[in-house]
Amino acid sequence: MIQDIRKKGKEGKDYLDNWLGELSTYKINNSKDFRDVDLYALLNDAYYYKIKRDSERRQVIFIKTSIGNFYIKWSFLVRRKDQLRHFFLPQRRWAEWKNLHKLNALGFDSAKPVLRGQKFDKDVKRYFIITKEVEGTSFNDCNELNARIIGEFFANIHKQGVYFADLHPENLIIKADGHPSLIDAQEIFFFKKLPKSLRAYNLGKLYLSLKPKLHDSWFAEFLTTYNERFRCDVNVREIEKASVRHYNKHIKSRTRRCLKNSSEFEALKSKGQKIYKRRDFDWKKGDIEDAIDNGIKLKEDKVIAYKNSCIKVHEKGKLHKDRCLASWVRSRALDIRGIDVPKALGYFKFGNKSFFACEYFPNGIGLNDYLRTAAGKLEKRKMIKELACW
Repeated sequence: MIQDIRKKGKEGKDYLDNWLGELSTYKINNSKDFRDVDLYALLNDAYYYKIKRDSERRQVIFIKTSIGNFYIKWSFLVRRKDQLRHFFLPQRRWAEWKNLHKLNALGFDSAKPVLRGQKFDKDVKRYFIITKEVEGTSFNDCNELNARIIGEFFANIHKQGVYFADLHPENLIIKADGHPSLIDAQEIFFFKKLPKSLRAYNLGKLYLSLKPKLHDSWFAEFLTTYNERFRCDVNVREIEKASVRHYNKHIKSRTRRCLKNSSEFEALKSKGQKIYKRRDFDWKKGDIEDAIDNGIKLKEDKVIAYKNSCIKVHEKGKLHKDRCLASWVRSRALDIRGIDVPKALGYFKFGNKSFFACEYFPNGIGLNDYLRTAAGKLEKRKMIKELACW
């Protein structure tokens, strides 16, 4: 029962209790294959739940019941631009619901849609779908993958014009018989025929995920099996080229997250003030002003140490780029590439100045001072070249 679930849920959030209390105001529809499933009964029958994802705009809840396991996928139209997008493109609201029905109708193994519901009479519009769990192992965690089975699976998908834009291991489940199943169909598109370029681009995303964990011989067998279904073969070079494009797109997307509200970062904008910072960094405008007044000057008034943080100060001219904003974004870009940098904490802008805060290492040694004591003149130049190559 719900009372038992609360003990195992996220502290302070009685998700299912709150939901049950609002159900009478929701418009709810059943999938044709699950007409007998009643939402009230399903939730009251649940004996366990776990929050898989919890953000401002999206929640995914896993529940166990006597008739099977299910995923509840909530969407909240909090941002104004999301509300406008759904107003002008209402068909996107139920994209995953419709795509799952299409995939099942075409005979592809995928998650089964069960229920959907929406409530649009409040300021925060909300809707959800419920899908049945696909039992198996995540593609990413599976140690044994049959190259021929995986090759046939993707050949069948592409042969029928299905393009999986969000193709990555977390969206594929390998069942006990070794066959894959799709579980997230939000970004799936259906064409009469997929051109070779799109097929290669789609496989490039898979290659990017599999390359670090599988041998080249595995992918060669996969590609041979895949190409048996098509007149125009896709070669490894085309797929590698596509994977580079996916990688660059992925890096750019993850880098730009530091300029948006997310689970890791917070963006605060008001008249005369702009702040981007990590959510666990609680500094405000007043803390920056305290640092300027009371901090230790490391480089005139341009670099200041205060409370284990290093603050870079930039007074922006009309023709200058914002150096502190560049430091904030590029620190993130280096970090996601696995290059060790002082942890970027926040970017602040008010008045005609901007500020970049990062970790401060009081016992650290500057590179120039280190090289001066560690090597002679020739060795110093060689070491700098090696560092640049790295």
